[in-house]
Amino acid sequence: MRTNGFATLLLTALLAAIGPGTAAVSADQPPGAQVNPASLSRVPPADGRDVDWDATVYRSLQGNPRTLSPIFRSSLYEFYIAELLSPPLVVWDEKMRWRVHPDLVESYEESDDHTTATIRLRPRLKWHDARPFTAEDVVFSWRAILDERVPIRVMRVGTDQIAECRALDPHTVRFTFDAPSAVSRENLGFSIVARHVYEPGQRDDPTLRNSDYFNRVHRNPMGYGPYRFVEWLDNERIVLERWDDYPGRRPYIKRVVFRIAPDANSALMMLKKGELDEMPLRATQFAGASADEAFGRAAVRAFAPRWDYVYIGWNQDGSNPFFNDVRVRRAMTMTGNAPLMIERIYHNLVAPCFGIYHPDHWAFETRVKRVAYNTQQAAKTLDEAGWRVSDEDGWRYKDGVRFEFTMLLAQGSEAGPTVAAILQEDLRSIGVAMNTQTLEWATFLQRIRGHDFHACVGAWGMDPDPDSGWNIWRTDQYDSGRNYVGYSNPRVDELYEQARFSFDYDFRRRCYGEIQQLIYADQPYTFLWHRASLWAFSKRLRGVRLSPRGIGNFYPGMLDWWVPADAGSIHDS
Repeated sequence: MRTNGFATLLLTALLAAIGPGTAAVSADQPPGAQVNPASLSRVPPADGRDVDWDATVYRSLQGNPRTLSPIFRSSLYEFYIAELLSPPLVVWDEKMRWRVHPDLVESYEESDDHTTATIRLRPRLKWHDARPFTAEDVVFSWRAILDERVPIRVMRVGTDQIAECRALDPHTVRFTFDAPSAVSRENLGFSIVARHVYEPGQRDDPTLRNSDYFNRVHRNPMGYGPYRFVEWLDNERIVLERWDDYPGRRPYIKRVVFRIAPDANSALMMLKKGELDEMPLRATQFAGASADEAFGRAAVRAFAPRWDYVYIGWNQDGSNPFFNDVRVRRAMTMTGNAPLMIERIYHNLVAPCFGIYHPDHWAFETRVKRVAYNTQQAAKTLDEAGWRVSDEDGWRYKDGVRFEFTMLLAQGSEAGPTVAAILQEDLRSIGVAMNTQTLEWATFLQRIRGHDFHACVGAWGMDPDPDSGWNIWRTDQYDSGRNYVGYSNPRVDELYEQARFSFDYDFRRRCYGEIQQLIYADQPYTFLWHRASLWAFSKRLRGVRLSPRGIGNFYPGMLDWWVPADAGSIHDS
């Protein structure tokens, strides 16, 4: 991973939030001020004698999952659970390096021409009902994900580049790819479901989700991973338990209780009372914890850069009269006071971003220059685009249409309300009217996916390989992918194609660097900032590490967590 001034900038901001005269970790900090203490990442003794093997860990979920089916998962909450119940055959480690899952895969071989890959499963793999886990389960899952009758969006991305998936024997799977591609092996990380569970209901319900049968299946998931499902009480908790027949490494934690706590303040109170072992902190909570003695007695903080970005998306598919013009989109970005937003929302714990890649990402293009906040220049740019201020009412009009649009916000968003309030005020000063509409998450997502919006506040995570942006930025991904704003640039389409089918690292990096430059110049989004992982962990937890993805979706992740035998416990209440 490349390093640059971005990490230094974040560390400087972090120290400022902690308070003057203190370091990120020091012995003389006040209670609550500790950030990334060495104790948090401490590895267990090799003999395991000081480990509490019966420990229960209480994790936080900020929302109730829609499903526990691994192939239908789409939210971060669902990914956290699926990685414990049904981990993929290929994974990323904490430094975002590709590898096969060591507990599941005995060997991986790729042909010299990169058109096929063969995975040999480890023997003795089983489903949680003791039925054998075989290559036929992998084949069935691949077919289900690609079945057009099955309404899958997220898991189909990348899986659709696998032309054939064939079981050579019960433990061997041969994959054939559409074409030699630098990302083919990454696409083998699709979710796997039990053929013997899904196939019986497939004839009556080929969607795999619209029947009572599959409603029960998705609420009582059958996995094969280190943890098995115990119970799901809506809007209250989801309970998993260590599966002792798992043939891979044995997790240190026996029981995992995901407590569903959408209100951040309530979750923080639970943490301080010893009813949660971990939770993401809002920036205000993170900064305030430095002087909070109750927090300091119960928990420590963790901080790490995160490969994602927050944006304002402008719908430019022609369904509104405003945002097809790049000049208008640039004017919107000039009016977005990102530094003020960062100060008010994040206490300067994050920094502005320069487009679709994090500065630590290998594809980041250093020559991209940010569009600066400048309302005067924004007003001039709107004048040039034909949106002129009326002498009668002070609002801008073009061809008789008033420049008035609505921004969609997701309920519970940390950044959305403040982003909207700051932007709304500055837009009003240059004659543009902006309204807001806050929607429950599922409705928000439905509107965005249906392209039924003018503008929205959202966030994307970044995969280690930038090919994942194909699904967001290519023209042909408007209907079936995640190109929700209707972005189209033929050169970007071409560059994604060239980079995907090249094995030349330097060539691919140049392609993606140009993509970053083109997209930033087109301003389909107003790119605001890269978030940081701001987390709290109870003082009894050990073995915790953060990656550019946060605390999950990398290997070994939670499998390294442990609790010392003398640490005590917290109680279900």
